[in-house]
Amino acid sequence: YSYGSTDVFGNYTYTSPIRTETTNEILAAGRTRSDRLGDIAAHKLNLGIQHRWRQLDLSARMNVVGARPTWQSNPLSDLPRYSVANVALSYIDFLPGLTEQLVINNSFSASYADPGVRTADNIRFASSIPQPGRSIFVKLLARQMF
Repeated sequence: YSYGSTDVFGNYTYTSPIRTETTNEILAAGRTRSDRLGDIAAHKLNLGIQHRWRQLDLSARMNVVGARPTWQSNPLSDLPRYSVANVALSYIDFLPGLTEQLVINNSFSASYADPGVRTADNIRFASSIPQPGRSIFVKLLARQMF
């Protein structure tokens, strides 16, 4: 949706990840069969707003990821849902073809983790991988016209 120099956007995704073929991992001793694939969130939501005023561009984005059941080899049964907010401020064409940008990812320093590799057993491979807290970047973007 656009109103003047402001854009609001978003999307929602529902995924029902199921196995379509049997693998050796599923047939291994001591494992129960499940058709639900691990490490994939069923629900994802992305929302954002962007406003431009003269040469300044401000954008804010929110990503929400639902709980993720893990693979059977992972000692964690699932990883909880999380939300992350990101913001960016750009000064467009402060010199011809150059944009300066300040980016803050995970603005509120949310604590969350992604599942480990498929064979994560917390012995050889970590069962979850912590993701970075707040990170701040200053970027210089060059646009070359051909």
